[in-house]
Amino acid sequence: MAGPGITTLDDIAKGSHHASDSDGLIEIQRGFYLGRTDLSLGQGVSHAAESFPFVALSILLEGHIVTDVRGMEQLPPNSALITSTGERRLLSSQFYGAPRLRNAEVFVTPEWFDLPDNRLANDPTFQEMQAAMREPSRYRRQSLDPKLRDIAVSVLAPIESGAIAALRVEARALDLLAGLAASFQETREGLPMSRRDRDRMIAVRETIEADPASVASLAVLASAHGVSASKLKRDFFLAFSTCIGGFVNEQRLMQGRRLIEDGMSVSQAAYSVGYAHPTNFATAFKRRYGVAPRILRKLPADERIRF
Repeated sequence: MAGPGITTLDDIAKGSHHASDSDGLIEIQRGFYLGRTDLSLGQGVSHAAESFPFVALSILLEGHIVTDVRGMEQLPPNSALITSTGERRLLSSQFYGAPRLRNAEVFVTPEWFDLPDNRLANDPTFQEMQAAMREPSRYRRQSLDPKLRDIAVSVLAPIESGAIAALRVEARALDLLAGLAASFQETREGLPMSRRDRDRMIAVRETIEADPASVASLAVLASAHGVSASKLKRDFFLAFSTCIGGFVNEQRLMQGRRLIEDGMSVSQAAYSVGYAHPTNFATAFKRRYGVAPRILRKLPADERIRF
């Protein structure tokens, strides 16, 4: 039985749901959920909740989501986020809809893998997904594939009543689940990676997130973690599907933005995050966020979220 506030496929088939609802969870199977959000939030809302083991694919069509997760502070519109975690901790997020917040997501929990009739649980790709729910949190943001965007738009369409409507909802959820599984298949079918190497890359990522300015060079970072620079680049990409140089730059820009928003001057922020020349920082910042850092610094907090 689904929890309170959760719609089931049986509810849709029987017509006991509200067709106008555009926000909430639909239980496809036990431990397998489809999430729908289509709301006008005005100035935005804050939300805090304890995380739990899961893997998810979130597709943000409109609006912004700001989190307290290092490295994933902002999720912009027209982007996809793949999340996996085995951790339980308090997460805080702010949701902004200008004019709307439109998000579709699918996620599975360990319960789903334990279903006796789950024909997918023994597939190597899905076993990789299951293993990810026993590991530290991982986040991978990627540009939105047109096919996934179309699926997300259909997920947010009004849901009618009846058996055929329930089948269509289930089909959309399975399409998103296939997209989620494909992201794990791409990782699994790459070059082999041992658990020791994966753990080392998690430690490397944590080093970068804690203090990106301390990364003097990839060679120094690699030496500190007992690997060659070439192996560091290879393993980091295998673990997180992003190049390590780009990740370091992204962390520097994100931390620089936080410092500027806290009142630090652009030059001070640039030096603090490891840039030797503030002009290089300003150029990279504008390329990343679409606004010069000196302009962002002058904007009210509620307008900064646009960038």
